[in-house]
Amino acid sequence: MLAKTVKTGLGSLGIERRERGRPMGRDTDHLYATYVELIEAAIKDTGVFAVKLKMREKYSHNWQRHFERFLQREKWPKDSLHLVSRGV
Repeated sequence: MLAKTVKTGLGSLGIERRERGRPMGRDTDHLYATYVELIEAAIKDTGVFAVKLKMREKYSHNWQRHFERFLQREKWPKDSLHLVSRGV
């Protein structure tokens, strides 16, 4: 009963109750999905992890510098360089 009274009162003030779930018009999920698809395609096309392993073997001490140059030549987005250059 109270919920209906509040809804009626807010409606009379011109304030519509928001529906359940995510508000309409937000494309964040779509943008994230597109970003992941682009990165997956780049990984597949460049064979980035195989190149990373070869550079670790060839340039044991400064492999990251060479690997980051490779990623820049391949036109990887700067914000994703750390995702593939860190770790093993």
